[in-house]
Amino acid sequence: MAMPADVSNGMAITLLKNLPPGPSQTVHMVAFTPKPRLIELELAPAGQQQAQVGELRRAVERYVLKPRRSPITGWDGKASWPNAH
Repeated sequence: MAMPADVSNGMAITLLKNLPPGPSQTVHMVAFTPKPRLIELELAPAGQQQAQVGELRRAVERYVLKPRRSPITGWDGKASWPNAH
C-alpha cells in the first residue's frame, strides 16, 4: 500500500491540539477494516464553547472529524462513516 508522508494513525488528538486557527485540515489514516484502507480525515472547526475544569473556565474550539475515502487507494463504499464529534 502506498503511504503519503502525512499518515498519522493514533495522533488525532495531538493534531487537533496543534492545528492553527482557521479552515479545516486534512490528514491520512489507515482504517483497519478486514483489508487495510487509506482514508482522508478532515479536521474541521465547528465553533467554540465554554469548558470548565475546577474553577477555571475557558472558551475552547470544537472540531468535527470527517473520514473520507482517499483518492490514492479508493474504497468500496460498503462502510458507512458518520461524522464523529
